[in-house]
Amino acid sequence: MNTDKNQSILSYIMNLLTTLTFLLILLNVFLLSSVGFDLYAWKQSYQSWVYLYCIIYALLVAVVIDGFSVKLTLSLSAQAIFYTVAGFIAFFPLTGFSFFTFFAGVFAAFIAVIFFFCYKIVKHYHKKLWVIVLLLPVLVALSTIDYTEKKDWHEQTSENSFSAQFTHFNGMHPIPISLARGEIVYITIQFSPENEGGYGYYILDEKKSRCVLSDDRGNRSRREQFSNLFYSKYNR
Repeated sequence: MNTDKNQSILSYIMNLLTTLTFLLILLNVFLLSSVGFDLYAWKQSYQSWVYLYCIIYALLVAVVIDGFSVKLTLSLSAQAIFYTVAGFIAFFPLTGFSFFTFFAGVFAAFIAVIFFFCYKIVKHYHKKLWVIVLLLPVLVALSTIDYTEKKDWHEQTSENSFSAQFTHFNGMHPIPISLARGEIVYITIQFSPENEGGYGYYILDEKKSRCVLSDDRGNRSRREQFSNLFYSKYNR
């Protein structure tokens, strides 16, 4: 009896993980295609904590709706409605109601419906699709890789400056800056692309939090300590 119960629980968990993995594959293919299969842009297109939140939220919603389905004998259409509503309100706990959460909720509701139908397909075919779960750690591993691309990269660093020349750079390059408490750093950036390209940068403090810069008139608040300057340049 206990063996059958354990097998039932294992089967339920595997069905959920299989559905989740399949949905993540679809989402990542969509993200990759939307950025022209640029791996660096793909990695930057999502935040790991958002993914983790969505994964936990999706699993909890599936478990709760399954529980209601067993007790109340919900029809497939009723279950689909519950999934849609749960998807729509997914981001409300994070930022409250706004235009962003509304449009994000519409997209999440669409994803929730896909999750629902994938879940039903997985439950129908059962063990035949469990092999898909093996791709879950692969997806996690791929998301941790640094996809920065550098070609003919030459850099020069001195006490007060940093310069780099390259024929191709797509990604992020950290530049350490050491400051004592109370010191002020002034930054001048010169970027001279020979073809299409651009750059961006931000500054992190020792706690990996972004710092707010101020101009020479002090119009914006200034943080006292900086640790890393990150350039993000794109040149092809």
